[in-house]
Amino acid sequence: MLAARLWAGLPEKEDGMTTGVLRQNVFICYSHADAKYLKLFQLKLQPAVGDKLSVWSDQNIAAGADWHSEIERQLHAATAALLLVSDTFLSSSYISTVELPTILARHAKEGLDVFWVPISSILDKQVALSALQAA
Repeated sequence: MLAARLWAGLPEKEDGMTTGVLRQNVFICYSHADAKYLKLFQLKLQPAVGDKLSVWSDQNIAAGADWHSEIERQLHAATAALLLVSDTFLSSSYISTVELPTILARHAKEGLDVFWVPISSILDKQVALSALQAA
């Protein structure tokens, strides 16, 4: 269901001759303490991955790569963000100072699609995501 929502109704692009559906690039933001949930979501999204959907998490960073630059690049290339929200997500300094502000700014300014899923009990009324409907 969530996979279908991530790529349903994608914008079309004009290339002069044909119109095609753009690829949806999904950035998954999660706490490393919640890696088991990342694996579950990757498994659920796998049938939709292909021509219309690509899914990226920091597990895609190659050994020896500049991980911060790669995360920044992927944050700016994403057309959608999937946030796996938990207490450890909310307490992560990297998420709260780098990833989440970028995602929310892109949502406000560029219309980045943001899907957030509470994977544990949280006080969602007190977080920056409270204005966005949870998936």
